[in-house]
Amino acid sequence: MNQMAGIGRVILIVAIAFGCGFAQQAAPDKRARDIEKEQPRKVITASPLCQRTMAHPETESMHDHPIDRSTLAPSLTALMERSDDVILTSTSSKSAEAIAPSGDDVIEYQDVKVLRTWKGLFKPGDTVTFAFPWSSVQCSLAPVESGGPTVYTTTGAGYWQWSGAPEAYVLFLRRAQGVETLLTPGLRMTGGSGMQGMYPVQFPASSPLIKESHCQNDLSRDKYPEDPKLCLEFLENSDLPISIPLSIDPLFKNYNEMRVSEFLREIQDTADSLGGDGATQEPK
Repeated sequence: MNQMAGIGRVILIVAIAFGCGFAQQAAPDKRARDIEKEQPRKVITASPLCQRTMAHPETESMHDHPIDRSTLAPSLTALMERSDDVILTSTSSKSAEAIAPSGDDVIEYQDVKVLRTWKGLFKPGDTVTFAFPWSSVQCSLAPVESGGPTVYTTTGAGYWQWSGAPEAYVLFLRRAQGVETLLTPGLRMTGGSGMQGMYPVQFPASSPLIKESHCQNDLSRDKYPEDPKLCLEFLENSDLPISIPLSIDPLFKNYNEMRVSEFLREIQDTADSLGGDGATQEPK
């Protein structure tokens, strides 16, 4: 009886630890702000991943996952068909770095505000959180600028060729399934092992269009753009280029550097051909 009672206590402790630890952030509807509260620096630094990284930085600090090319959608139509949600959003209003549910990687969660929906149930003004399989965390309580042991996770590092500050995103997202949830729970990019489906719009820093577009969020207050309809109208008439940051994305050849306005029309035409109702999902 004593042995069985001991086993029971172990099971209970494991269950409590699972419920209170990193597995919490696997819930798909949590926001970046919630995840950041659950995993402050002290929790991340005390994690087994950080402890291994500090003990063996030469072997534990860099984790690069290959992209499974079979998961790449070959066309815009296929990418939309495979997606649960296809949306136009303003720039990220909040991001959070965290230990993945597996405990073996770090990922980034981003909160974005919806400007328009071509597929799915999100409405303009909704906050959407998705997981990105690329991030880093410092395994130390020291200020970030002072440096310290750091663990990095990337996915297809040699193929991701964009590193700017976007003003808007076109996102193709779907719910993670099966083993995918161990790295990127909840919503993630539809293809390319979680790397195909993010198409950023970046404005030149010196351009007055940044102010005119009304696309910015107030990052400190998670505020929706001042006039989302003006933002949408601006993008629908923009001659600025869309970016295809994943060089092995099959969409790269036909769409990289295409004018934003043309790219949005291509998406609308594709949604219409598949029976989408994006025309009704715009800011009022």
